Amino acid sequence: MRRFLFIFFAALAVPALDVFALDSANLELSIAVPNPVTAGDTVDFQGIAVNLGSEEWLRDTYFWEAEVFDADKKYIAKTDRQQGEADLKPGESAAASLTFQIPANFGGFYFFRLYLAHNETRLTQSDYVMFRVIERPIVVAAPPPKAAVGGSFILAYQSPDLADARAGQASTILNLVGKASEGTYLLNSHNIHDSTSPWKPYILLGSYNTARGTVNLGDVSPNFSPLTLVGQGMRGLEMVIRPQSERLSRTGWSLVAGRTISALSAGSGANGRYERLVYAGQGSADFLDQKLRAGAGLILGMDNTASLSPDPKSSKYRGAALLPQGNQVMGLTLGYKPISSLDLGLDFSQSQFTENLENPTPKSGTALQLQAAFARSIFGLRITLQRAAPNFVSFGAPGIAADRMTYGLQAGVQPAAWANVSANLSQVTDNLANDPKKTTSVQRTMSLAPGIQLPTQTRLSMGLSQNAAQGKPSTALNNVSQTFSFGMTQSYKGQGLSASLQNSQFKDLNKTAHDLDTNTLAVSLNLAFFGRLRLSLGNTGSTTKDKVDGHKRTSASQSASLNFSVIQNKLSGQVWGANFSSKDDGAASACDTASLTLNTEFTWQATPRIAATLGANQADKKDALKQTQAATTGVNGRISITF
Repeated sequence: MRRFLFIFFAALAVPALDVFALDSANLELSIAVPNPVTAGDTVDFQGIAVNLGSEEWLRDTYFWEAEVFDADKKYIAKTDRQQGEADLKPGESAAASLTFQIPANFGGFYFFRLYLAHNETRLTQSDYVMFRVIERPIVVAAPPPKAAVGGSFILAYQSPDLADARAGQASTILNLVGKASEGTYLLNSHNIHDSTSPWKPYILLGSYNTARGTVNLGDVSPNFSPLTLVGQGMRGLEMVIRPQSERLSRTGWSLVAGRTISALSAGSGANGRYERLVYAGQGSADFLDQKLRAGAGLILGMDNTASLSPDPKSSKYRGAALLPQGNQVMGLTLGYKPISSLDLGLDFSQSQFTENLENPTPKSGTALQLQAAFARSIFGLRITLQRAAPNFVSFGAPGIAADRMTYGLQAGVQPAAWANVSANLSQVTDNLANDPKKTTSVQRTMSLAPGIQLPTQTRLSMGLSQNAAQGKPSTALNNVSQTFSFGMTQSYKGQGLSASLQNSQFKDLNKTAHDLDTNTLAVSLNLAFFGRLRLSLGNTGSTTKDKVDGHKRTSASQSASLNFSVIQNKLSGQVWGANFSSKDDGAASACDTASLTLNTEFTWQATPRIAATLGANQADKKDALKQTQAATTGVNGRISITF
């Protein structure tokens, strides 16, 4: 163990090689505001990222996106893309706030991941960030018999502003689970009905599973291979076929068709984006008593030119310079497991990318990935090597950047049930073709994360990470980001307390960009009293300081929720609220805003399977710089039925 830690920290001291990073970024902050959030409300996934590369990003070439996962880290949905607000020069930072509406039937712990992409390639992503959803009182039926149908239906309406007739929004939520013929099925559907659309599927997933295969319809996240189709949430169809015949029983087949990007019309000075469609198929088979597995896949991606118009007068104008793109990727994968604790893998893909489908001139490129994973009871190790040629493009794998070599090492040690340590080391090399017009540089990322579980039900965790980028020559690019985090959770007889602290520092050693220092503190408290009262409190604060000109960007949020029983098993109530403020005293980015929301509602359990809810809310927003203030009053209600 000591030797492992010595090797890891020794790697931190090795100077960066002159071999990477024309285009890279580092995520300084990723938080959910407010946290916890009440089901039915909205949560903002906020982030700050720094352009670590040597290339300026135009505002319509980079975007933010967040994906939401359940407690088991299964994909649920993703937010709309948020394009950049301004051009971003090397060393400058960008902030994002992506809004996600929490369905009224959510409750418990969830995760989100925040992504920043440039030219359709994900440059950086956050870890899985946990946030808590406070459930609203909704009647829940007992699980149905295996041969019956069970589920729930919720009809809800909310109007955040009674003075605006168009602000009202209705939603329908249907959850079904049951058995049909030889298989089981599941349906989760959350739909929005408002003045802009009578029917807007917000979250949709239908699944039918048998021994012969699975059909998923709606919000799916297929996983073929790291180079072809992975990490790409889409709305469409996924079919997994498992033949039962003796000849084909060792094979598996998958078919996918869906939309990965929705259309967006052009804005002021910025191009729009076409709807993007992806069609994919994969087949695999295992040999040698399942020790060897081989597979092949084909992915076709294309922009739907019918989704936007070339007419500048159209409301769906595509923009003056938007070109429809196309992509084809063929992939081969091999997996070998010589012993139970060792997995070896090889993936190879060849792509054809067409930058303009109206005048096609395809460019070909290849990509290769090798990986080895070793796992024992107390120790795990994973080594990865990935190389993508300058012209390689894969619409189904947005995390693969062209013209890049990546080395990765992940290790984990758990010497006891109450202690664990994980470590990561990666190095990325760009400009493999040695293009003299590009900056050749290296980016190296290292992290160490120990954790301890004490007998007192106290969980302590710590994180250390460093992200360094250096160009050749170093005068073109030379910066480093360091992050430290500490977290603590404590539970006792149904009560819970959690706190986390994070500090991120960005330094430009060439002094061409401003150094930044970001501190984030989050605290949450969950209490239960007498079996009839539940109280949740949350506070998150973040401060980013520019160490050169001294200007600060601060944000803070406080949230509280109280659930109480008025008449046991008949009438319950809930009161909750959130306060959010944001300030920036920079000359070019000044802001001073605050918002306060207060909510209350009561739920009547009419029968064991039917419940009705009625509530009201008040929201106040203030902008001190613009000297504006607005207050709105709203109502909400819903009916919940289980069967």
